[in-house]
Amino acid sequence: LEVATATDMSMGLAVLASALALSVAVALWCGLLERLMQAGGILREASEALSLLPALVLLLPPLLLSLLLALPCFWLYASLYIVSAGQPNQGLLNYDPLSFGYFVFTTIVVLWTSEMVLHLGQCATAGVIVRWYFGASELVSGTQSG
Repeated sequence: LEVATATDMSMGLAVLASALALSVAVALWCGLLERLMQAGGILREASEALSLLPALVLLLPPLLLSLLLALPCFWLYASLYIVSAGQPNQGLLNYDPLSFGYFVFTTIVVLWTSEMVLHLGQCATAGVIVRWYFGASELVSGTQSG
């Protein structure tokens, strides 16, 4: 009798949890349907922009990737150069404070430059999209107005 009661109670809790989950899903679907439709429209416009501007997909990402991969290589080269600039003394290298300053400066320059490259990529993408959005008829027809 106890096993049957526990099974019935767990079955009832499972049905209640399923009904609650279904009601939450339906409520979210009804409330978010308009936003989902807007997101679909945005994706449709973005795909149209990318189909008309293939350089945005084919040229910009490899260029940014190559620049962002070159920066750590430069930092590693500069850091190894700075580390090797100390004077050996009983198996240890003695550094002057200026060497540490060079290392900190190089690190800050690499971080700042990598952020600058990322943001220039975003600006280039935004510029191309704005040019497409406000001049879509020019891109399709191939003519330019004044």
